[in-house]
Amino acid sequence: MYSQTVQPRYPDEYSSSTQDVLGELVAGLKKLGFNGYCLTIEEPATLHERRRFVLSTDKAWLSYYYKNNFAAEDPVLLAARRSHGNFVWSSGTNEPSLMSSKSAVLRAADDFGYKNGLTMSHHLGRLGLAVLSATVDVRESPMRLLQDQERRELRVLLEKSTQAVLQDWRHDQEQLPQLTGREHQILRLSALGLSSEQIAGQLNVAEVTIRFHLKAARRKLKASNKTEAVAKAIAMGLIQL
Repeated sequence: MYSQTVQPRYPDEYSSSTQDVLGELVAGLKKLGFNGYCLTIEEPATLHERRRFVLSTDKAWLSYYYKNNFAAEDPVLLAARRSHGNFVWSSGTNEPSLMSSKSAVLRAADDFGYKNGLTMSHHLGRLGLAVLSATVDVRESPMRLLQDQERRELRVLLEKSTQAVLQDWRHDQEQLPQLTGREHQILRLSALGLSSEQIAGQLNVAEVTIRFHLKAARRKLKASNKTEAVAKAIAMGLIQL
């Protein structure tokens, strides 16, 4: 069972080379008549954790999306996980089996001007997934399935963008302290306010074992005490509450 870490990101937060690739994606989408996009990439981070990145140039929408925890219920993403192709959606559709207009996500999308869209999924190895949703802001837009050549061009851009984003993430990961599973677990419980004694009881180990792992984690994080270690781990995205 995976826990999920969600990170909203904007194109300008990536390396210059990745920004160039994302720029190609935007240019390609505009060429096909789309005026917005949202790129979601899911990648297993550890044995028990899945990390999800969502990129969009619309910072207001991305902030609202995560403030309301829409990532857990987005029907576009749910449909994309089952699909290996592309499909058209509308925030005003009455089709209950796919994109019900009762969906809070799509009602919000409609309010933000995302009236129609086309979504393409790209399944990666190791249970990874990339989903591109290209949007238009008018209800009556002549949405259609892309022609074969257009679909191939868009898929190439999707795969190229996904690879660039994941390379950036993996490079960042290599620069971060590498905590063990137990250190990660203890820091997370510490962040929730549990004492070493309480953590020992919950994990059914001796308190001296908890102190040993905390000391190792502090050394890796270059922290002078447990509070600083927890704060650094949260800031680096190593643990999520």
